[in-house]
Amino acid sequence: MLDSLFPQFIAGLARGMLYFLVASGLSLVFGVLGVVNFAHGAMYMLGAFLCYSLMKTLVILGEFNYWATLIVAPILVAIIAGIIERIALRRIYDAEHVYHLLLTWAFVYIIGDLSKIFWGTMPLIIRKPSLVIGSVSFLGATIPGHYIYIVILSIVVGLGLWFFLYGTKYGNLIRAAAEDPEMTRALGINCDRLYLAVFMIGCWLAAIGGVAGATMLAPVVGMDIDIVIPAFIIVVVGGLGSVLGALIGSLLIGLVESFGVLLIPRLSVVLIFAVMAFVLIIRPSGLFGEPEER
Repeated sequence: MLDSLFPQFIAGLARGMLYFLVASGLSLVFGVLGVVNFAHGAMYMLGAFLCYSLMKTLVILGEFNYWATLIVAPILVAIIAGIIERIALRRIYDAEHVYHLLLTWAFVYIIGDLSKIFWGTMPLIIRKPSLVIGSVSFLGATIPGHYIYIVILSIVVGLGLWFFLYGTKYGNLIRAAAEDPEMTRALGINCDRLYLAVFMIGCWLAAIGGVAGATMLAPVVGMDIDIVIPAFIIVVVGGLGSVLGALIGSLLIGLVESFGVLLIPRLSVVLIFAVMAFVLIIRPSGLFGEPEER
């Protein structure tokens, strides 16, 4: 039994860290903009699809084409996200959340249908770089190389995000805008430009998750829904707007999914919803969320 528990732990850890790449951006966007972005999963999917196309385009780079794609694809997705924010999203910031849901859900369909036109409906096979091919033996278990890659990449991105938010002037402005946007505007800060940057950064994080996840799961239309539901659960469990909550929630949900499939497969699908319900009962604001003032 112990021989199977450790591999499941590693699989859950890798899945959880992949979730973190997506959920951290979703949490950041909600914390600063107050927007419930259902199209966040579509940005993850776009990252994976652009990874496929760019690797074919940059084949001249040989083994380095994937690593070039890891840089280029998220930037392209961030640019697309910036266009969406400028032409549509910023018009409804002050509207009720239902309008955010309707607008971002519309982009889920738009991006999904465009993806079918450009990439079809069959799973796409991405050639893994040699660095993530193979496996490592540890404690008697065989750990796939792409699991290690996703964990390391997520740690690096997470540390970079933490430093950006808490160690730079621009990060301080973002946290100030999330805390008190009216006072931030009064100090002469251009919040519209700040919101644009935050939305682009959040979608950039989702796209990094898409490029990284393409080494573990074949990109296919519909993968956006598969990722955005756990991501929303993670944000709720961790606390709306908390990046640390997104990390803890991602690890929790990833491990629950992994061990649920092993221990109680018939209930594995509902376990993450049960975890969310339990957390909301004992702490309605989430594990690291700030309780609403009444």
